[in-house]
Amino acid sequence: MNKLAIFIISCLLLTQSVFSSDGELFSFIPPVPQNRPDFSASVRKPFVDGYKHMSVILEIDKKGRVKSVKPEIKADTLYAEFVSDYLRSFEFSPALKEGKKVKSVLPVLVHLSKKIAVPDVDFPLTEHASNANLLRYSYELNRILLPKIVSFPSYFTEISPTDSLLYKFQLYSLEIDKSGKLIGIEKVMSTNPSFDGQIESAMLYASFSPCLQKSKGKNSSCYMKISYFPTIQYPTFPYDSTHYENLSQLKQRRLEILPVSVKLLSEPLPKTIPDHLYPISNIQYAVHSAVEAYVHIDTLGKISLMRTDAKVKDEKESVRRICKNLRLYPALDINGNPVDFYGYLRFERFEQNYIRISYLWLK
Repeated sequence: MNKLAIFIISCLLLTQSVFSSDGELFSFIPPVPQNRPDFSASVRKPFVDGYKHMSVILEIDKKGRVKSVKPEIKADTLYAEFVSDYLRSFEFSPALKEGKKVKSVLPVLVHLSKKIAVPDVDFPLTEHASNANLLRYSYELNRILLPKIVSFPSYFTEISPTDSLLYKFQLYSLEIDKSGKLIGIEKVMSTNPSFDGQIESAMLYASFSPCLQKSKGKNSSCYMKISYFPTIQYPTFPYDSTHYENLSQLKQRRLEILPVSVKLLSEPLPKTIPDHLYPISNIQYAVHSAVEAYVHIDTLGKISLMRTDAKVKDEKESVRRICKNLRLYPALDINGNPVDFYGYLRFERFEQNYIRISYLWLK
């Protein structure tokens, strides 16, 4: 009997023995906005030079009403007061913890612009989309830590720098017990099926941390996504979570744990530019200061510039040309279908010959 067969049988036996004695899987779903109210403010808009991005923390009661609005950073108090009435006018479905309505804390990102009267607001979860980083943070603010990958073996795939038309990934549903032991696995979808068996075998030797609620381990379920990028070297180095902060964004995202409440399987991701550095030789002009842009990424990964805070004509043209030349994997919904996406990019001069591109939705 091969290792995969043994592993699946073990999962079934472990699932039956552990969950039958300890109860159901722990679950938490953050509040979801149910309306998009008209903008109103009782105080004057503070000065904004270009774009202003800030994190705001909402306290929401069991009926889905916003009870308080506070900036995460004290220096943003005036900006938070400006958007307070607007955020309070949102109606939410209340948070659900193990199926019961509960009070909760919700982080949101507010984007202010000198040119736009109505702020853009990003929520952890909406009816049709999600922000992965905000979603994880909403769990943390409610004293819940999702399972994490502690270590994962090296693995291989066949992919070349020119093989970037299809975003290759595997998505698995995992069940992890209160001690961090993997006790259930089910493949949800794969666009790299030739290497499914390799990943499933590697999971035999991976280690995880459990879901924690108020520092107490809980049986839980989650998604694990394995992504393949042409700019990453294969076979990979073994994954070690203690080195996570030193990895590039793509290397951080080659192995991901996603909550089961997620609505977007993936935000747009860069295809071919390593470390997000764009050669100045590819454009006629250059960006000399930090410039931001609000963009639309369509279902083919094509970027359309919506607006920018660049003040100089040459910088505006540089931003436009870079957006035209960038190649992204499109955002994917939970069924793996490409969907439209809106977000912010930042462009900064790096050394003499490059422009550093920051995808703010990945921060």
